Amino acid sequence: LLENEQRERRVLVPAAARPMPSSAGLWLLHGDDAWVCALPAVRHYVYDVHPSGAFLSSKTLASSLYLLVSFLFAGRYADAFELASSCVTDSPLSDEEAQLWGCLDHATDAVHP
Repeated sequence: LLENEQRERRVLVPAAARPMPSSAGLWLLHGDDAWVCALPAVRHYVYDVHPSGAFLSSKTLASSLYLLVSFLFAGRYADAFELASSCVTDSPLSDEEAQLWGCLDHATDAVHP
């Protein structure tokens, strides 16, 4: 969590860490060379924290998809549902976006409590 002098907060997440489902929820896998190869020069995603602290906002499709996958794997289904509408494009997916989209296959393994 980062905060500037104006008390604006941001969350910094490593893009090179592959989100994975686990029995405990979300697990970030580090050191996956194939994952990192699909990333452009970006190695982190930055999310602005709303002044209320209630939600995060993203600036790119890739960062939105990363957050969506993370919410799903963490069992935060309502948050994932709210974010899904910002995960749209009419352009072909980049390698980075495509691998994040592929993570959604693992979301079907989750069993709702």
